[in-house]
Amino acid sequence: MNEFATTIPIPTFRLKKIETYAEARFLTESSYQNAPIDQPDSITSSENSSQTVMKDLENAVESQNESLAFLSINKFSVLIKKNHQMLQELINQSTCAFLSILFSYHMTSPSIVNSILDSVIHIADFKHALDKLGKACFCENIIVCYTQYLNNPSIVLNILKIISKLGLHLPNLKRFAETNVCELIQQTLLKRKLMKDIVIESFHCIIVLTNVKSVQIKFGNIGICEQVIELIDMYIKNVVIAECGPITLRCLIYRNSLNRKRVLVAKGEELMEKINKLWTTDKDGVKARYEARDLINQFHAYMIEEYCNIL
Repeated sequence: MNEFATTIPIPTFRLKKIETYAEARFLTESSYQNAPIDQPDSITSSENSSQTVMKDLENAVESQNESLAFLSINKFSVLIKKNHQMLQELINQSTCAFLSILFSYHMTSPSIVNSILDSVIHIADFKHALDKLGKACFCENIIVCYTQYLNNPSIVLNILKIISKLGLHLPNLKRFAETNVCELIQQTLLKRKLMKDIVIESFHCIIVLTNVKSVQIKFGNIGICEQVIELIDMYIKNVVIAECGPITLRCLIYRNSLNRKRVLVAKGEELMEKINKLWTTDKDGVKARYEARDLINQFHAYMIEEYCNIL
């Protein structure tokens, strides 16, 4: 018997089939468009209380009805963006578990997937939600979703944002390490190298995931070091990539001599010199210059250390 079974009656009326994500957003947002953002009490009436939202999610879980899931998730998404206090209350309940269940039930529906990912991006900003999402198997579910929607750029972008947030919690990092997330990010960088937003979020994910040694090694083995260098060179005039690119390389080579050699062979040091020179006179490039110089100094320190070991 389903452990989430409740005595809440399941609606028996016929639900209108909703075809698009935009339609669901319109139906839910139009219901609350008159609620001022700076007056949370106006949207926490008996109709829109956290208990009501939870009941809607429970009904969606029990019924497994796609349209009902669509509306309940979008209502949830709209309300939590307007009221952070309600969001914290919902996190302390079974919201993360319900979202994970709905995610697995309706993974074949891009609209529902988009809606859930949009909600989780906000939920994952709260530290205590990271553990709850991990225990609800959201890490494993999101990798399955990543595999399924690898060719959908908008979904991939949201997935990358969530991975970088969930990975800030060590148990979640270990969960990701047991999946094929490295290979998925590599394929993403190959397919979406012309989409700078996806490149940036991929770099953020690499920075977070390399805190696990096995993931750092796997990234090196599948050629991520060379890919990152190629992309930094391609987007060297983009200040965000010029900043996070050297950080990504530093995380890949940290206490990993093999990855360090890969980066040096791929002319990573010369690329850092290029960044340092390019952004010398631009005040927006202060952090890019700092990160590039720091990585150059690390290369020199490693070379001196290796030379001393030879002697």
